[in-house]
Amino acid sequence: MKKTDFTARVCTGQFEKGCGQTLEYLLPMDRGTAEIVVAIGAAVRRKGINAIHLTKEMEVPHDEWTFERAKTEGVLTSTQIGNASRAHRHGLIAAIKGKRGNWCLTTKGGHFLSHKRVARYAIVSKVTGHQDGYFEPEALTITIDEALGQNRRWEGIDYEIDEGMVLRVPQVKKTTPPTDKGQLL
Repeated sequence: MKKTDFTARVCTGQFEKGCGQTLEYLLPMDRGTAEIVVAIGAAVRRKGINAIHLTKEMEVPHDEWTFERAKTEGVLTSTQIGNASRAHRHGLIAAIKGKRGNWCLTTKGGHFLSHKRVARYAIVSKVTGHQDGYFEPEALTITIDEALGQNRRWEGIDYEIDEGMVLRVPQVKKTTPPTDKGQLL
C-alpha cells in the first residue's frame, strides 16, 4: 500500500454536484514531528511529571537549539512549539484539559519513543482540523529512528509514566560471572 492509494472524501455540498473540494488530507510523520516528541519526552523526564508547558518550560531561541539539547534538556524553538499540533494529530502528545498550554506524552508517544512502530499517516479533517484516523495503520508504519533519519540518533526512554508521575527504570548493570570457583559463595 502506498500513500498515493489514499482517496480523500469529497464535498458533495448543497448543490447538485457539490464543490468537489477534498474534506481531508494525509499528515505524514516526519523528522520535525519526531524531534518535537523527543524533546517533550526529555522534558517530561527532567521535570518528573507528565505535564509540560511548551512555551514556559521548553522554549529557547532558534540559534540556541540543537538536537543534542532537545534530547537531553527537552528544548524547542517557537516554530517547533507551533508545530506541536502535528504530534498531537498523530496521537503522540495530548493537551491537558483545563491547563491551557500544557501537554503530556501519551502512551502511544511513549511507545514511539521506545522504538515501536506507529502509523505513518494521520488523516486530518479540513473541516474540523482534528484527526479522523490513520491511513493503512497496519501496513504503513514508521519508527522513531526512521523518522529522524540517518543523521539523528535516539537511544530511547529510560522511564515509565504511572498516573502522571515519571518512574525511573533502573538500569541493569551487567556483571561478569566469577571465573574462579573459589570466588563463589
